[in-house]
Amino acid sequence: MDGVKIKKTTFNTTETTKLDGAMTPTGVLFYVDASHGLGGNDIVKIDDEYIRVTGVDSDTINCSTPATNRGLFGTAAQHHANDA
Repeated sequence: MDGVKIKKTTFNTTETTKLDGAMTPTGVLFYVDASHGLGGNDIVKIDDEYIRVTGVDSDTINCSTPATNRGLFGTAAQHHANDA
């Protein structure tokens, strides 16, 4: 992300929560059924999009500036349906 080459990393793909409401491509907040220990700087994957979390307040997840925190690793910011 900062120009440093990243080695291939294996991520846990176990579903831990679902969206509680739809999310637009420009959204900076999204709601989940349960945050399950998510915290700042965590990377989450919703559908085919990677998003960097900047803050968590209960079950409300903030990704702050969409231009730098949405659509990471060559993915695109997109619409996500409820329960994605």
